Amino acid sequence: MEKAESHFIAGLANATLLVHLAATSLGLASQYVSDANSPYMETMLKVLLAIPEPLRIYHLVPIGYAKSQVAAPPRRELEEIIHYEKYDMNKFRDDQGVSRFIMTRTLQGAYGRRGLDSDPKG
Repeated sequence: MEKAESHFIAGLANATLLVHLAATSLGLASQYVSDANSPYMETMLKVLLAIPEPLRIYHLVPIGYAKSQVAAPPRRELEEIIHYEKYDMNKFRDDQGVSRFIMTRTLQGAYGRRGLDSDPKG
């Protein structure tokens, strides 16, 4: 990827984030659609929205009113992640601790399926 193209893509990512923040500040819901740039999805969207050639679709962020309120994902307490003056070894996680955290407190693991682990250090 050329440097100019990578800056362009990074700029689009930042713009997309700002769209989400703006929508939320107005009480609206938004959702990033990751497949918008695939050839099939792009063709379908161009036909549906009458987008002419040579314009391209890189990102798609539908905005509207949410059907229901979505609960915020769980967040770690700041005291779990902040270190003062030096690294606090009490907050250190070995490989097993990192794996346990991933499998119990993240979207990749059990979050949303089995609930959260009772161990705050994960």
